[in-house]
Amino acid sequence: MKLQTAMQANATNRENRWFPEIDSIATARRVARQGVIASLVLAGVTTAFAIAATQNTLPSELLELDEVFNPLLFVDALIYGAIAWGIQRMSRIAAIAGLSIYLLSRVLLHLSGMPTNLFGMAIVTLVSVAFINAIRSTFAYHRFQRQQALEMFSGNSDFPEAN
Repeated sequence: MKLQTAMQANATNRENRWFPEIDSIATARRVARQGVIASLVLAGVTTAFAIAATQNTLPSELLELDEVFNPLLFVDALIYGAIAWGIQRMSRIAAIAGLSIYLLSRVLLHLSGMPTNLFGMAIVTLVSVAFINAIRSTFAYHRFQRQQALEMFSGNSDFPEAN
């Protein structure tokens, strides 16, 4: 019996590490930071590849993928920066756009012949989970905001029929 309870507690802890519980406005903001950090890291890495593409200092195995690694990556970096800003402001659209654009870019990289390995798949998983958590937290944030506004309205109303 104790073993089963310990296993259930361990399973719950594992779930909370990947998808933490969002039970307040403060936790929603904290969990949304995962999406902000993921967006900023993607913007930084994308900027590094864009600089390398403009300086022609890409590794030899990436030189043949010049249609993928070109100076237009600066635009992608700006988009990820804007997504980070939007998620920081708890924008649901920015969080959804972050996951959508990231997954679309991964599919396009795969279709262009970019090699994938176990490390790359782990990074894709981590970034995807961060964006999923950002989506969860931005929606929860707005739900909590709406509940808070309704509670304030119903508690401070001068109209007896509204109470």
